[in-house]
Amino acid sequence: MKYFSYDQNGNGMTFHETAEGAKEAAGQALQFERDEAGDGGWSEETRTICWGEVKEIATEGERSPAPEGANYDYVVDYTLTEP
Repeated sequence: MKYFSYDQNGNGMTFHETAEGAKEAAGQALQFERDEAGDGGWSEETRTICWGEVKEIATEGERSPAPEGANYDYVVDYTLTEP
């Protein structure tokens, strides 16, 4: 998942293996907005359509046991890493 597309009115954030796949998904979202625009005009969310390369993604780190008496089972932290 090295690339992403985003469309607020459609699928939200979607990850793709190729730049071509991400660009195609964004293009399809734009075409949907174009088809829906009709006499009512473009939706404000059209401006949210985009695609790009994922540089880093939040990755779960090592888990450790929760402190005694906690309402959860473990403690974990996240770091940003390359996909």
